[in-house]
Amino acid sequence: MTIARYQGDKKISSLPFSLYATAAQSMRGSVTMRMGIDVPVGTSTTTETRTVPTSSNGATNATGATSTKTEYRNIGTSIDTYVMRTDETHFSAYVGVSDSSIYTADGDTKNLRTADAAAFRTFSTSNTVTLRDGQTVQFGMGTDKVSGEVLKIEVTLTVIK
Repeated sequence: MTIARYQGDKKISSLPFSLYATAAQSMRGSVTMRMGIDVPVGTSTTTETRTVPTSSNGATNATGATSTKTEYRNIGTSIDTYVMRTDETHFSAYVGVSDSSIYTADGDTKNLRTADAAAFRTFSTSNTVTLRDGQTVQFGMGTDKVSGEVLKIEVTLTVIK
């Protein structure tokens, strides 16, 4: 499977993935792949105040503790698939794809700092296609509303005997 991004007619990225699945009679033969990274997207601060008795005459003392927690979001690609033989030469392949990434106006995430505000883009699709050995089909395509990038997914079936 290949996930490719285009800006107009120009291919700007291409991510190949290979999954090996045994043709099964049900989803029990499903294969999953998760590839990503947890990105810090912000922090939350919690302050906890406790009242503690300081003497037997009822006097108290208030103490407090502040903790900061970093929030994360997973960015990457998730693929789910299973393959079933439909006849001697054809296979039915279910493929589910979810892809997420950080969006920047200039497309450059290399210089992104954790203090920068982040926007995220996601693409999800699932479908079942019928393929024969060696066949490639375009499985899905979508256009990003903000950037105009086109994301295309191609699936190729290779039978290993």
